[in-house]
Amino acid sequence: MSRRVREHLKTALIAVLMLSLLTLTFAIWLLDSPVTREDTGGLAWLAAALGLVSPQPESISIVVDNTYQEAALPAVFVWTRHGRHWSAPRDAALRDSAYHNMKDTLGAALGSAGQPAAPQAAEAWCVALSADGIYLEFTAPLPLPALSLWLAAEEASLPDVPVRRLALVAQGLVLSLWFIDENDGMPYSCQTAMPAQTIADDPPRGFAPCRFGFETEGYQRAAYSLFFDEEPQPRAAVYTPATLTPPVVAAFLSQLDINPSTYACITQEDGSTTYFSGMRYCQFARRERIRYVAPPDGQERDSDGAPVAAPQRFMEIETARALLAALSPLVGEGRLGFFAVVADVADDVVADVVAEDAETPGAAAMTVTFIYELDGLPVFLSEGPPAVFTFQGGQLIEADIRILAFSVHEEYTPLIPEATAYLLFGGQHPSGDFDLRLVYTEEEGRLTVGWGGM
Repeated sequence: MSRRVREHLKTALIAVLMLSLLTLTFAIWLLDSPVTREDTGGLAWLAAALGLVSPQPESISIVVDNTYQEAALPAVFVWTRHGRHWSAPRDAALRDSAYHNMKDTLGAALGSAGQPAAPQAAEAWCVALSADGIYLEFTAPLPLPALSLWLAAEEASLPDVPVRRLALVAQGLVLSLWFIDENDGMPYSCQTAMPAQTIADDPPRGFAPCRFGFETEGYQRAAYSLFFDEEPQPRAAVYTPATLTPPVVAAFLSQLDINPSTYACITQEDGSTTYFSGMRYCQFARRERIRYVAPPDGQERDSDGAPVAAPQRFMEIETARALLAALSPLVGEGRLGFFAVVADVADDVVADVVAEDAETPGAAAMTVTFIYELDGLPVFLSEGPPAVFTFQGGQLIEADIRILAFSVHEEYTPLIPEATAYLLFGGQHPSGDFDLRLVYTEEEGRLTVGWGGM
């Protein structure tokens, strides 16, 4: 074989190796690329594939905060010193800031709390709320061990009971944990390892003086409602259907672990787009609506998706919250906050949604719902909760979300006097206590703000 032929063979072999390398590099890039399949028919996709342009750079611009501590945001935060109370007068930003400054202390207290003693008297609970400390109230009951895991990242010896109201109270040299068990309505207390001086001497900046209903003459039945020295001045607000954007769609699909390089995509005549990944699908209406469906497999799963023997219910709440966090750029001045859990079918408790095609009859099924919050106040829509998630065996099998964009105006809405509202809603609740609070309600597309009794 002549020298020239050998040189040609070497050149050809090098060319083949280079082509193979380019092909392999392209295949690896394609599997990891955020370029979607609906783009594969045009020159833009080819240019992105060759590296001439960046594929959909805006699709990675949203960072979702997946910290468990965000799932434990309270609806009410009260700071107490020398028998006087301060709270955020319907200001979510101030309330959240105070919570973030105290969440480590709260987590350490929950993680170090011992078993509670026998139920305490209602009078003792009221006395505890008047002592130096903080009071937290959640929109809906949460499992006490879940709060400890969210905030302290460790198991606690606390009982597995639903809690909506709790307090850290300075009693002697340490903080005591007080809470009301929603199962029996009784207050309980237990000591923690946190020193009493952990509670700051000064109220959080921006907090205003307030009183609990149980210590306000004429408002005792609204025991845990807060009454401020200044008359409330809620702002008028409006909403519009939100328009989905490519970055938000990409972030939402990423939270669902749907690979943007391998899904199938179909766009309907009405403008809605459906993404398929195996047996799962996620449908985005042109405006406002998202629907996700996945077939249940009848197995319990942990946070990594691996089957486990027993469910960890707090993980379902966090899964739903993280999905909604991807939609936060669309809701304007509103925010989607945790509202309620409908308990397990396996425990013979009625659930709103039960998968008809469940493979394992009686497998644990539950729903988690979220509502909007605006200007520190809950928003109740005529259609019901705007975000409903259904879980079975720890697996998300269905989600239905309505995305709205909210904005508030500087003009204030006149209200009926608090005393009149108390009498009005007290008559609607002839027995027992009730919560008197300001709420936004929607009817026929319009938002109004006023007193509500719950």
